[in-house]
Formats: sequence, structure tokens, C-alpha cells
Amino acid sequence: MTGAGEKNPFDALILYIAEETVRVAREKFTEQAPAIVAEIKAAIPQEKKPDRLLCLDDVAKRLACSKQRVTQYMASGELVWTVDHLDGDRKVKESWLDSYIKNLPMYTGEKRERREVGTP
Repeated sequence: MTGAGEKNPFDALILYIAEETVRVAREKFTEQAPAIVAEIKAAIPQEKKPDRLLCLDDVAKRLACSKQRVTQYMASGELVWTVDHLDGDRKVKESWLDSYIKNLPMYTGEKRERREVGTP
């Protein structure tokens, strides 16, 4: 039996094991969370909304980039587009953009040391 001023030598070990367990659990959860969220979202029935055509400004806002970058994505074939029969401008169907965003790769870690996780 230890006195009031003495510490149990196993307390530090128990604390270390507990902290490491929490650290590993957080790391694993952070890696798997995007895939889990995507799986849950996919299982929830979605209301069908009518498809609409988005102008370059709207596409750029959704992708958080410039209109010039959107036209580069279109020119390279990375982003599918159509022509508005009324004004001849390039447009992107909202469902196509949703699919493009959904299929972007997901990463964890620092930008330079990123690790791809799961598939969307």
C-alpha cells in the first residue's frame, strides 16, 4: 500500500496508454470520416430536383476558382459542358458539376505529404 504522498508507478504508464489510444483513435477517425459521411449521404434518399444549366460564374463559385480556370477544365475535357441554345454560351448541367465534385479525390495530412483516402 502506498502512502498519501507516493504515486503508483503504473499511473504514468496507464496515462500514456490512454493518451496514445485517444491519439490513434482520432487519427483513424479523421482518415475514415469522409468515406463514412459519403456512405451515409448516399444511403439517404435524395429528392430529385430539376437539372439546370449553370453559367461559368456559377460553376466558378461552386468550384471556388476563377472563370478562366473553369474554361481550362472545359478545354482539357475534365469538365463536361454544353451550349445554351438561346445565347450560345457554354453551360454546365448542375448534375454534371455535382458528379464532378463528388468524384474529386479526398486527402488527409499536410498538403505536401497528403494521403489519398477512400473513394467518394
